[in-house]
Amino acid sequence: MRDGSRNPPRRCPPGRAIRATDLGRRERAQIKNGAVDLPRVVDGRTSLAKRFRDIVAQLTADQGGDLSEVRVQLVRRFAGASVLAEQTEAQIICGQLVDLSEYAQLISSSVRVAQRIGIDRVPKIITPSLSDYLGQKADADLQNEIDGEDVEQGEST
Repeated sequence: MRDGSRNPPRRCPPGRAIRATDLGRRERAQIKNGAVDLPRVVDGRTSLAKRFRDIVAQLTADQGGDLSEVRVQLVRRFAGASVLAEQTEAQIICGQLVDLSEYAQLISSSVRVAQRIGIDRVPKIITPSLSDYLGQKADADLQNEIDGEDVEQGEST
């Protein structure tokens, strides 16, 4: 019996990428339903995993929230590339040697994915539409009339 809350996260087998068939049915459903950002093969408590989720959340908010599956996948690819780029930049700052051609390719790929996603922020609507405004105004006017009648009736009794 597999209990997702009691089993520790599985690690990627050395030298082999994780396939969807390596995940349990529940894990695949959680990923598909958006319940988790990362498969259980990754410890989500690491700083890299947290950064990945932060980037995904920010880009999703920038895009207006409810994204198509294709756009979700593009956002996830961009977040992964961004985390790798940040990790490489930290190595550069620490004086470690990095492969500049790989780094340049990573940046180039990130730019292409960002262009596909679209770097335009979707503005959040904070003002009501004209019909909503007029409806609220009519409701307020009606309430004022009712309140005015209550005051007049109270004075006449």
